[in-house]
Amino acid sequence: MRINEIAALFDGTKRLFKEGSTLIYQGEVPRSGYLITKGAVKVYTLQKSGDEQIAAFLGPGDFLPMSWLFNKTSSSPFYYETVEFCEATSILRASIQKAITSNDDFRDYIINKLAQDQDSLLMRVTALEQSRATEKILFTLYYLLYQFGEKQQGSDHDYTINIKLTHATISALVGLTRETTATELSSLKQKGVLSYSKKIYTVNKQKLEQAVGEDGFSELVEKR
Repeated sequence: MRINEIAALFDGTKRLFKEGSTLIYQGEVPRSGYLITKGAVKVYTLQKSGDEQIAAFLGPGDFLPMSWLFNKTSSSPFYYETVEFCEATSILRASIQKAITSNDDFRDYIINKLAQDQDSLLMRVTALEQSRATEKILFTLYYLLYQFGEKQQGSDHDYTINIKLTHATISALVGLTRETTATELSSLKQKGVLSYSKKIYTVNKQKLEQAVGEDGFSELVEKR
């Protein structure tokens, strides 16, 4: 199903959010959830130091907070904040349950989405398990490629990651200092694994796989 077809299943209000807007706070009991139709949202917690620990990114076609919408939690377990201009449709708990039971196409969409989310989170775990900073960032790039990568026209290997990313955002995603993250990204840029301009990253998937020594995710990315 296309995103506009999914949004049309619900009677929710379409809302526009500027960059840096908090959709839902950790511990909040939401009045509604959201379907993201444009833009990207970071999912994070706050450490005792006040630093962010990013758990994941969500994009068009994602629902939030998933655990609350499916009656698994009574409140939101994370903060949800836009990382760029975002458009979202409000979703009530009852309406998503009704759509799943009454619409076969939507039920299939949710099942496929959950399967993709599991693969995505396993990529995140693989990245965080790495002992060296370089491998943490390489596997994180594969995660971002899977979530937001779009193959560039006229290129066999270059993918644009369609989400604005700063060095600070990536450091919070991988659990490294900004200085270490900047150094590692600069090194990968020199090796031709990636390039970046105005917070948008382009990754050469072939060189990324060679650097990681892993091509097992390749089919997942191509069939996303």
